[in-house]
Amino acid sequence: MRQYLTNLLLIVCMVLTVNGLGNYLFPNTQGDAAIERKKSEAFQNAGEHDPIFMGSSRTFRHIDPLLFDSLLEQSHGGKTSYNLGVPATFVPEMLFCYEQIMSGLENGPSTIIMELQEINLLALKNLSSLKGTYWITNEYLLFSIKALWQSQKPMVQKVVGSGIFVAGWSVNHFGFNYLTVAKPEKDGRESLEVNGFVCLQESMADKQNARDLWKRRNDYLKDTLQLEVRADRQRKVQAALLEGKQPHVNSTLLKKINDLIRLSADKGIDLIFILPPRLPNYKTVLPLGQAIPEGHFVDLSSPDRHPELWMAEQSFDVAHMNCNGASFYTKALIKELSSSNMVLE
Repeated sequence: MRQYLTNLLLIVCMVLTVNGLGNYLFPNTQGDAAIERKKSEAFQNAGEHDPIFMGSSRTFRHIDPLLFDSLLEQSHGGKTSYNLGVPATFVPEMLFCYEQIMSGLENGPSTIIMELQEINLLALKNLSSLKGTYWITNEYLLFSIKALWQSQKPMVQKVVGSGIFVAGWSVNHFGFNYLTVAKPEKDGRESLEVNGFVCLQESMADKQNARDLWKRRNDYLKDTLQLEVRADRQRKVQAALLEGKQPHVNSTLLKKINDLIRLSADKGIDLIFILPPRLPNYKTVLPLGQAIPEGHFVDLSSPDRHPELWMAEQSFDVAHMNCNGASFYTKALIKELSSSNMVLE
């Protein structure tokens, strides 16, 4: 029995050593086929797309580049914008992807608009996927854990979440990521996608999406009051800030944001963060946004300033708007950019 365990331990050590060496020599930094496909389209021809929008489905489903370009035709220099939003792309992964883009960018757009998010937990089920772990480098492991402990998440989530980040780092460094390739057939392209954008109603034309989307739509219609609950939460946070109450700001996340703003400026890019409506809670993310340097933050979260973005008739589900709502969202974004003197050249 002892010999068996010794042999087993030796085999495990050999596998970990080989995998560790493989991941060191051939690091896999392309874990999401949809992100890689859209990065290629957005940046393949230097300066062709400007601005570029980055984020999760809240960006992908809400910012219409064709409408954006048509409304800014006179001041937009004839360039076309591009929606690089990808569903389930959250912080820290999104920040890692952005740094990847910046590292190899020579002639980029004048403006990149990125969705502002809190630190997101890594789901245990995602440890088995390349997308879930490819971004967990040494640097991003430390950043993720530090930002998590700076957050206001419950202690249990901080402890468990830190452990899952470490597990993800282990998979990335000692697993088989160097032998895994993000599958091109799962690059997220939809039949009606134009310049990276397709609204949710149009997405239902794809059979592979229809069943899940119908379920989400029907679940929302059963309880439309949940949207008003989210609106009230935003109002309470906004009111507290107006009263001068000292907010909690995640200093680790804010430092990373400021570093990315400076990194972008060195390449001639204005990096602007946008806070969308309909989030489950604004307790930490709204103060974070207001701590971002002036000229680099756009707030679309207020149900009082932008009631059209919170209306049930503009909704697809509680978190997303329908096609008509996406038009309102795009127009609201242009309005805020213009009023803040962040008009694109």
